[in-house]
Amino acid sequence: MVVRDPRIRMKIGNRVFKMRAYTIADENEKVAARQAFFIKYPDVGKQEPLPESQRPRLHFFHLEPGWNERP
Repeated sequence: MVVRDPRIRMKIGNRVFKMRAYTIADENEKVAARQAFFIKYPDVGKQEPLPESQRPRLHFFHLEPGWNERP
């Protein structure tokens, strides 16, 4: 859903923030994001040797504060 509409809300504690999510396009940033993700979620990282069709599809995003309510 975020790929279709990048306007999101993120809850931290009791506060809700309006954010915009942008797909990470730079390959070096993608590699760094994947490595950080696999450190935090090692069970997902163990699936990397599997064929692509059997692995979960991962998307990584930059988050920027705020978005305009108008189209």
